[in-house]
Amino acid sequence: MSLTSNFLRRLRRGLALAAAGALPLAAGAQALLPSAAPVTETFDGLGTAAAAAVPTGFLLSAEAAPSYGSAANYAATTAATTGNRFTAGGTYNFGADAGATDRALGFLNSGSYSSPRHIMLAVQNTSGAVVQDLAVQFDIEKYRSGSRAFDWKFYVSTNGVTWTAQTAGDQNFPADANNTVYSYPPLTTAKQVALTGLNLAAGATYYLRWSDVGTGGSTNGQGLALDNLVLTPTLGTGAGTPTASIATGTAAYGSPYCLSSAAGSPSFAVAYSATGFAAGATFKAQLSSAAGVFPANATEGIIGSGTASPLAATLPAGTPSGNGYRIRVVSDAPLTFGTDNGQNLTISLAPATNPVSVTPTGPQSVTTTGAGATLTALAGPPRPLPGITARRRRGLTPRHWRAPRRPLTKLAAPVFRPRAPTTWWPRPPLSAAPWWA
Repeated sequence: MSLTSNFLRRLRRGLALAAAGALPLAAGAQALLPSAAPVTETFDGLGTAAAAAVPTGFLLSAEAAPSYGSAANYAATTAATTGNRFTAGGTYNFGADAGATDRALGFLNSGSYSSPRHIMLAVQNTSGAVVQDLAVQFDIEKYRSGSRAFDWKFYVSTNGVTWTAQTAGDQNFPADANNTVYSYPPLTTAKQVALTGLNLAAGATYYLRWSDVGTGGSTNGQGLALDNLVLTPTLGTGAGTPTASIATGTAAYGSPYCLSSAAGSPSFAVAYSATGFAAGATFKAQLSSAAGVFPANATEGIIGSGTASPLAATLPAGTPSGNGYRIRVVSDAPLTFGTDNGQNLTISLAPATNPVSVTPTGPQSVTTTGAGATLTALAGPPRPLPGITARRRRGLTPRHWRAPRRPLTKLAAPVFRPRAPTTWWPRPPLSAAPWWA
C-alpha cells in the first residue's frame, strides 16, 4: 500500500472516530466500556522505547494454549523499530522511524523467538446496561517480509481461557520470496468483526485475542502488528447473561512445604469468592507447575474440592521441588478458571533415602526430624590399622623399623642375622679366698 493511500486511510479513520466521539481505552484492571460511545486504542502511547509497557487491559503470551490469567504472560515489548532493517526476533513496538509517534504492537518470529505469539485484551462492561452486541475493528500491519507463511487469527472468550475463533478477523500472509523487504509505512489490512447476541451483563468482562501463528515453524518470520483498534458496544435492556467469575484469595498458606514420596502436606484452607454460579456448584483448588503455569483444563492438578469457601486442600506426596507454585480455584459448570493466589509457594521434596554416617566414641542417640524412628549408634571395636610391612633401613636395628607411607596388603617378617659364636666363661664358685691365690 502506498504512502498516499495509508495517509488517506488514517485520515478517514481519524475523522470517523472524532465524529463518533471515540474515547481512548480507560485505565483500570481491564479496558472499560463505559457507554455506547466507541473506544479506541492506537498504541501511540507506547512511545519509542524498546521495552514499552502495553496499554491497560492488554497482556502478551508465548504459550501454545494461552490464558489471560497465566503467570507466564508478559506486559512489555522487547524491541522497537526506527525505520531500520530489523532482523532479531521479538515483541515489537513498531514505528516507521526513530521519532515516529504512530506506533503498533506486534511480533517478529525467529528460530529463537518461537511461534505462536498472542496479544490478549480484557474488556469490562461498566456502562450499567447490557452490551447486546460489540463491533470490533482493527488493522493488521506488515512491516517486513518473510519466507515463511503466517496466519493472524482472532478469538473471543467469556473467561480468558476457552477461546472461540472469529474467522472474520483472520488474515493469511503467504510466504514471501525473501526476508529483506521492509515497508515504511506498513502494508495494512483492515478488519471488522460483529459480535452479535453477546448480552454482556453490567460489570462482566469479555476477552479478545489476536494470535500470530507460523506455518510449520517460526524461522523466517514476517513483521506483523495490531493497530487502530476500535470497540463499539450496542447497549440494551434487561439483566443480560451474567459471566461466571472466581477470585482466589491472596495467601501463601503454609509455604514453604517439605514433602516426601510417601507423605503430602497437612490440609490447608483455600479461600475464594465466586459470582454467576448456580447454588451447589462444585469448586476445585488447582495446583500449577513449579513454573507457575496451570493446566489448560479443570481436571489436572486438583488438590481439593467443595461447594463453599474455603476449600480444604492438600499438596500430594511426591510433588517435585520448586519455588514458583501457585494455586487457583476452578469450576466445571460453567467452565471457569479463577485468578491465582498471588504468591509463589515453595515445595521441597525430601530424597527417598538420606544416609547418615556417624563415628561415635560411645553410645549416642540421633533423633530424626518429622516422622521417623530414633536411630541409635553404638561404639564398636576400632578399625584395623592399615597393613604394615617392616622395612629394614641401612644402618638401623629392628627397633628402628617403621611403617611405610602407604598401606601394603602383606606384612613381611623381619630377618634376624645372629652374631659370630661367642666364648662363654663359667662363673667361679664363691669362696673365702680369691681364685688366684
